[in-house]
Amino acid sequence: MSELAKKLIEESLRTKHPLLDLGNCGLDGTEPILERLGECDHLEVLSFSDTYSIRDEKTREWESRKSNNQGDKNLLVCLPAKLPPNLLAFFAFGEFDNHWKIRDIEPITLIHNLIWLDIDYNQITDLKPLEKCNQLTNLYLQENQISDIKPLEKCNQLTNL
Repeated sequence: MSELAKKLIEESLRTKHPLLDLGNCGLDGTEPILERLGECDHLEVLSFSDTYSIRDEKTREWESRKSNNQGDKNLLVCLPAKLPPNLLAFFAFGEFDNHWKIRDIEPITLIHNLIWLDIDYNQITDLKPLEKCNQLTNLYLQENQISDIKPLEKCNQLTNL
């Protein structure tokens, strides 16, 4: 288990900060500590990736940030079964030369107000879990195994796909 991830999750639960950066924690997505993410109803942004975006409250624009963590790179094989229900932005993307192994995005159905989702560079084939994500404005799916985007029909708010 990643001690860094454990420390960061426990700190997030204590401080109720709206951002949790779990990039570079040496995670694969199966760690038991990740179940605690379901308790993080204060979170608005969750990132497992090396970079992520946050919304500037004054300008309402999204700004790119790098992970502050100095641990091993993550290589997710799956999404945690429990995700924070109030996320606005979720980042779980691999890299161009190091695709992650996420196939099933079913846990995303637990997130009700998601507006930004980046799951590039994975092994995703089925987008049905996104059918009810009708608040999405930014969806990044590059370098996956997707052949049918019909489940996105009700995502009327999408401005970036």
